[in-house]
Amino acid sequence: LHEYNRFALNLHKAGLKPEQLFSYITSSIDDGPIKNCAKLAGIEYKRIAKLILTIPDCRKIMERWSELHHIWVIGRGDLEYPRRFKSKLGWNAPAFLFGIGDRSILNEERCISVVGSHKISPERAIEAQKIGERIAQENFHLVFGSSGDSDRAVAKSAFEAIRTQNLNSGILGILSNNLAEHSEQKEWIDHGIHTGILTLITKEAPNASFNLDVAYASNTLIHAMGNA
Repeated sequence: LHEYNRFALNLHKAGLKPEQLFSYITSSIDDGPIKNCAKLAGIEYKRIAKLILTIPDCRKIMERWSELHHIWVIGRGDLEYPRRFKSKLGWNAPAFLFGIGDRSILNEERCISVVGSHKISPERAIEAQKIGERIAQENFHLVFGSSGDSDRAVAKSAFEAIRTQNLNSGILGILSNNLAEHSEQKEWIDHGIHTGILTLITKEAPNASFNLDVAYASNTLIHAMGNA
């Protein structure tokens, strides 16, 4: 991300946009500005060129993910990108986000983030369920991580409250791994996505496997999205 930020900053200064890179790089006459941006960013030009030439293959992979799982992708320059990520994290905000579900929740106000224990007792699970229900009933949007018992208890309870009580709330899950698999894991998750109640996003590739460091880093995004 830090390398991409340096490169993107120099592109911006040169009046270039990332979507223009492929047309520049495939024309040896016009790739001078890209070479200069790479040099200023301290990144080897050949590496940049090699990555840019994979764009057609990446597009095919994205089309396949979209076809199989209805996955979409947005970048920091898109209007739908979460404003809170950019305002709170600055250049540490992910360059891209992959997601499934209704994107409008990404810039909703009145969001409450929940990060809880991986394993909880039955008594704590009941407590978590009450918290999820109350968040929904008071018309807040729930942001959760889906990696622990407490997170899932809060989210499922909020979903049931929204579904059965016809509440005007939504749920956003910020995942650290395997977006595609998570979207099909539980019946309530699948139902939540299809009814527009639940949206799932990740900064990792949709087929990325679990990584503890990445999981901890995802907590930063969960906290950044919430008003509380």
